[in-house]
Amino acid sequence: MSDDISDPKEEYLRTTKSIETLSRLVQLSNETKRKRYLQDEIERLTDYRERLAESFELDTREIELEKSIAEEENASKKKPEEYPVLNSIRSRYMPKIQERRIRDGEIRNVTIYTIFFEDEYFPILAKKKLDLDHLTGLELETFFNLFNELNRRLEIFSSETEVIYEEQGVKQLKKLKAKQVILVEVYKFFKRVRDFCEELLSDIDGPEKLCFNGHAKIRFTPHEMHLQLSGSTVKQGLQQISAFCREVIDYLDIPSFKQ
Repeated sequence: MSDDISDPKEEYLRTTKSIETLSRLVQLSNETKRKRYLQDEIERLTDYRERLAESFELDTREIELEKSIAEEENASKKKPEEYPVLNSIRSRYMPKIQERRIRDGEIRNVTIYTIFFEDEYFPILAKKKLDLDHLTGLELETFFNLFNELNRRLEIFSSETEVIYEEQGVKQLKKLKAKQVILVEVYKFFKRVRDFCEELLSDIDGPEKLCFNGHAKIRFTPHEMHLQLSGSTVKQGLQQISAFCREVIDYLDIPSFKQ
């Protein structure tokens, strides 16, 4: 390996891009000889990339993470109006995402959504904040157990499944299946929270048999005064949470047959 490479990290990224391009060409090609040639080139470049990383002691996981984040940020700039909450909070939570070394774009964004939900909205969805009838209060309690389980599964995916991020064939297929399963669970959770909020909102504007303090200001403790819903009424808080859930649902866009 030559030492005259001016920027080893940039060379690594260029080689990675070439490998990705050739891999797409392999999938598109129907000619056996051409496929064999392309696969040989992929093997050669892969070997070169490994030797490059070893010679210059590159942190390949960090490079791939930075590349993935950059691609995600560039993609988000194309249509920032589509997911306003995600685009407004991404930079706020990126340090946590980098700490967890989450490489998959969708899992990264879903994790940002869940962290934000836990920080800003879960404190509002509590019996001390909402004056609910008994059965509705019991339903509210299930959200905390469901959310904790969801967080646990996201962490497992990031720490264990992500190690096969670059694997092909069967291992890659297993990763994709595991990812689809967890995204469906995230979808179901936020859809359930949205439906819960919508039901309470309908009650607040109607018979008020489920939520008895819909027009009251949410009571905050001193250490909760920083929350963005501080000063809001219960109704306003539920409206904002419902809108947030709708954005997450739209982002995931899970077909009905996969739910």
